[in-house]
This record gives sequence, structure tokens and C-alpha cells, in this order.
Amino acid sequence: MSRPPSPRPRISIAWIVLLLVALGAVVPASGQGGAVPLGCPVGPIELLSGTSVQAGACTIHGDVTLGGSAVLVIDQAHFVLDGNLWLRGDAQLVVQASAFTIEQHGVLEHRIEARDRARIDFVGSVVSTNRSTPGASFASQYLGYDQSVLRVVNCQILLPDSWLLADLYGHAIVHTTQSKNFPSEIYPHEDATVLIEGEIADHRVWLEFVEGAKAVIAEIPDAASPFSFDFGRETAGVVNVGYQVKVIGGIATFGIASHPGSDVTLSHNVGPVAIAYFVTDPNATEPLTGLHPGLRNATFTHQGRVLRLVEANLEGFAWQIYAASPGATTPGTVPIADSVLNELAALDGGRFSVTNSVLQWAVIAALGPRSAIDILGSTINSQSIVAAKDAVIHIDSSDIFGSAVEARDDAVVLLTNSRLGQNVCHPLCLPLCPSFADGGCNWFLEAGAEMSLEAADRALIVAAGIDAPAGAIPIGSSHAFIGDAFATVAPGATAGLEYDLRWRNASTGAAGVIATNGLGPKRGELLGTLATAGLAAGDYFAILELRIAGAPAVTVARPFRLSMP
Repeated sequence: MSRPPSPRPRISIAWIVLLLVALGAVVPASGQGGAVPLGCPVGPIELLSGTSVQAGACTIHGDVTLGGSAVLVIDQAHFVLDGNLWLRGDAQLVVQASAFTIEQHGVLEHRIEARDRARIDFVGSVVSTNRSTPGASFASQYLGYDQSVLRVVNCQILLPDSWLLADLYGHAIVHTTQSKNFPSEIYPHEDATVLIEGEIADHRVWLEFVEGAKAVIAEIPDAASPFSFDFGRETAGVVNVGYQVKVIGGIATFGIASHPGSDVTLSHNVGPVAIAYFVTDPNATEPLTGLHPGLRNATFTHQGRVLRLVEANLEGFAWQIYAASPGATTPGTVPIADSVLNELAALDGGRFSVTNSVLQWAVIAALGPRSAIDILGSTINSQSIVAAKDAVIHIDSSDIFGSAVEARDDAVVLLTNSRLGQNVCHPLCLPLCPSFADGGCNWFLEAGAEMSLEAADRALIVAAGIDAPAGAIPIGSSHAFIGDAFATVAPGATAGLEYDLRWRNASTGAAGVIATNGLGPKRGELLGTLATAGLAAGDYFAILELRIAGAPAVTVARPFRLSMP
């Protein structure tokens, strides 16, 4: 039974006055005296004073740095930045009536960072974080520190290929008005302030609860229509929460970020909520099991936290799990089983083992250093599988539907005995295949998209697999073993690959050769043919060994049975 939304919160007039003073009104710098046309520099830009205006079409390769009292106005422009954007001091950036692109070639490649009293205004503009790779979702990041301000009015971001994550620290402010999904997700930390207004405003806001934080969050409204909602340092009974989030006649969805040592109750929310669950320095961690979307009643107590779900309505993509063990000599592993997960990220020293689960929508990422993810017997509908630094991701005996696999630095992604499929609708697309996904499961990927594999630097992606026979193989027949034997390396690098395919009797240990010194790459192709005449009935293993230049050998096995004809 649905519950009515909470009463409209009362908002302090004094608080609004202070906020408006901090935000001020946009005074287009292009209208100020002494403005200088910037033109379109080819390389990096650094401005420390004066007002500069950029109009028309411009692509900049390199970082843009604004410091001191510099003001940069991007006015009625088509502006592309293949680099980072840094603001310091009292610098200002005004983007108005423009198409503004942060050109990225991978997830979180570039970012915007504002410190001190810097201010950024986006007005009446369209933003992209991915211009050249349609079908891929390349998130970028905004970082606001100190007394910096990000103000967004009547803007939008080009979903689903583009995504902006906004992290706020110190006394930073984000104020959005009538701006759909820009920023896409907002993460207030410390004493930050978030203000969301307007009936088409639509953002996800993550309410963070660090060690010592305590709160009860009840009856979050449904985002199907505009509402008002207020939570944070001004909320009665809240402990150790410094940020404030205010929605005034706007639309937002919410997530709960649960850290060790926090105490949070989510109760009877009408608008569905997502959960970000952080594990730090795990030591003999109790397994996480039964993480599912929908209506939930449960209590989680890992690492001294208490997270209570009381008639809690969770999103279809409810659970995102993060682990880190920074500086640990022997990082612990977080076991997860029998769950439906949206995002899984192993950060500095973070390690996961996942079994019998469904992972979908967002990203599986091991971003190192010393991070690792092992996934066994699971279904993967994730948009991306990403490994960086010296991370290792191993996916075994699982079904993967269209995910983009990316590895860089010295990372390794190993796919063994796994189905490398397309982004299609199937029964384990949970809770459903979105109607707007055009027949796919993950709407961030093109419907029907094949898995893509991209390696950079010294990274390596290896696939070694043998398809399971449909049934017992009659003695006297020949059986063609189909499978994968290939490696992907950075452009310009070499990945010489040979393989052997052998058989072994599971009972007697007798063994033989099916194919030797086979040459890859093979993807869903013939690896070798077994002539069964003269072999005894019983259980066997087909064993595939890949030898890759400059890398350890990779071996996988597939059981099969021989039967009398």
C-alpha cells in the first residue's frame, strides 16, 4: 500500500537569503567592459586575470586552467575540451546557450575541479561527456571544494552516452534549476549544500553516512512528480551529518551510502532508493548474500555498521558494493553470493569473490592498485568491465551479455569458460528488460551489441573457453570442440598465441591429445576434434592450455561424458 508523500518542508528564509548571496545572479561576463575574444587555441589554456570570451566552434586539446580573477565565457558556442578543467581562486566560468563537450575516450578520463571561491555557471546549454564513441557511457566527474559554486539552469546532458558525477567537499554548493540529469549523480560530503529546483529537474543524490553518523530516513517521496524534501545537518535527530540537501518543487531520486560504523534506518520510502555499501579493510568478512531489489526488510551489521531496511522500497538497480584496503599488505576479500548487483568496484586493495549472482546496468571495475574481482557462475549484463593499474578481473563459467571490456596500465582481464554474448533481453535481466532498450537488457549499450574488448598500455584481455557438449558423446563418433582462444593487447603490441587441447579420463587419469600447437585467435570457433573410437565410456575432461607471448599460460577444463552408442 502506497503512502502519501511527506508534508512540504519548511525552509528558513534566512537560509535562502544566505544561499542566494553565496550564489549571486549570473552577470554574463561577455557583457562586461574589457572582454577579450579568446579565439580557439589549439593546446592548453591558462588564464589568471581579465575576461575572455569564446564563441563559435572550438576544440581544445589539453587542460584549461582558470585562476586568480580570470573569467572565461563560452557564449553560443560549440565547445569541445579534450582535457581537464581546473578553477582556482576567484575564477569564473560561464557557459551559456552552448553545446559543451568534455571529450573522453574512456570512463572518468577527464574531470572538472573547482577550488577556493571559484564559480561555474551553466545556463541554457547541452552537455556531453562522450562525442566520439556512441553507444558507450563515459562518465566524467565534477569535484567542488572549499567555497566553490556550481550553478546549473535549464541544462541537460546527453544520456545515455554521457554522465556527470558531482562530488562536493568543504562548503561547496551545487544549485540546479530545471536541469535534467545534469549533474547526473550528486555526492555531498562534509559541509556541502545541494539545492534542486524545478519540475523538470532530475538528479540522483547520494546521502552519505560515515562512521559515527546516525539518522532515520522515512517516506522519501515518489519522483513521478515534483516534490519538496529536506535532509541533512538541519534535520532533527541527525548525528554527524554536515551536508544539507533541499529539493524545492523539484525531482530527485536518492541513494544511501552506508559506511562502516554508521547507523541508518530507511523506512517506508515511497520513492525507491539505491544502496551504496562500502567495505574497508575487510578481515574475515561475513558474506554478503541475498542482496535484491524490491520491498525489503533486513538489517546489515558488517564492520560495526547498522543498516536497517524497514518496508524499504529499493530500486531495480539497488545495490552498489565498494571495497578498499589501502596500504594493506594482504588485502582481505569480500565474498558475495546469491545477489543482484548494479555496480561492483574494487578500489585500492579492494577484492571481491562473487558467486551465483546477477550483475547489471552499471560497471564492474577493479581500479587497483592490488585490486581483484573473481566472478563465478554468474550472469553479467553490465555496461562495462574495467580493469586498471595492476588489477585482475577473472570471470569464470558465466554468461556475459554485450559488456564492453576495457583494460589499461598493467591490468589483466581473464574470461574462462564464459559465454561472450550480445546485449539481448533474457530471463535474468532483472527485474525486467526496459521497454526503451529496443530489445536489449542494458539500455546503456546498443541493443544486440557484441562484446567489445579494448586494451591499452601493457594490459591484457584473455579469453579461454570450451563450449559444453549438448549431452553425452557416443563412443565411435567424432566430436568437434568449439570455444575461445584469443588475447587482446594494446594497438601496436603483439600477442602471439598458441594452444593445446587435450583429453583426460576423470577416473583413470589416462590422457591424450586432441590438438597441439593450435594458432589463435579463435572466438566461438573449432578448437579441435576428438575421435572417440577406442576410448572407454565414462567421465572425461577437455583441457585447453593457452600460451601467450610474455604472459603466464592459461588453462581451463570442461567436463564431458562418453557413452556407449
